[in-house]
Amino acid sequence: MRIAAVAIMSIMLATIGARADDASDCEKSTDFNVEINACSRIIRKDPNAAWAYTNRSFAYERLDRGEEALADANRAIELDKSRPVAWVNRAAAKIRLKDYQGAIADANQAMKIDPGRASAFVNRAFAYEQIGERDRAIADYRRTLELEPDKQYARDALKRLGSTP
Repeated sequence: MRIAAVAIMSIMLATIGARADDASDCEKSTDFNVEINACSRIIRKDPNAAWAYTNRSFAYERLDRGEEALADANRAIELDKSRPVAWVNRAAAKIRLKDYQGAIADANQAMKIDPGRASAFVNRAFAYEQIGERDRAIADYRRTLELEPDKQYARDALKRLGSTP
């Protein structure tokens, strides 16, 4: 009886540890494939985990899997419209898919929820740049640097556009 109890306890602790690792990997992994797999396991257990769809969307976008990134961002927004990062991720996915107007709209929505979200400004700036709205792009890259002074991408973009921070 005691051996069975120890075995059951070991299985329970391993399961709890696996859940904790999945949550950590889904949130903070430096390997996007690991992140996707961990988030997928969480989503299988809880199909309403908006945060897991949001994080998996980011990982898909980073791996140039735009359609999957868009689908997950859509699902995250459907589950929780108040998550600015989900709107930012959907903007990034739309940029990847060359839907620049859609990306601008999503970045705007993220900014309504969180006016200080630098990633929304950088995404909108890039989308503006792609549609030839140079002055708007410059303004958004500058705003990005006001919010996050170390954002090298925004500095490089301003130089590329012939402007200064």
